[in-house]
Amino acid sequence: MIASLTACSGNFVGPLLFKPKDAPAYGPGFVAVLATSVAAAALAVVYRYVCIWENRRRDGSGTMEGFDNAYDDDLTDIKNPQFRYTL
Repeated sequence: MIASLTACSGNFVGPLLFKPKDAPAYGPGFVAVLATSVAAAALAVVYRYVCIWENRRRDGSGTMEGFDNAYDDDLTDIKNPQFRYTL
């Protein structure tokens, strides 16, 4: 849901940033694209470290990684103590 909300917001705001009067450099549009790219890269790094932290927390709890009844139980990654994030 969040992904679709951000995509729709980007589709709405994008054309407003690239105005004909800013041609050919399109400064405001370039700054917006650069800022959102840097934010996306930073969030990807943060997500990686959250996954590392979560894997260490699960390893410390004593529950080993496994796939026992993974399909039968139909648990999410948060509820399944055997789940480990792939890095």
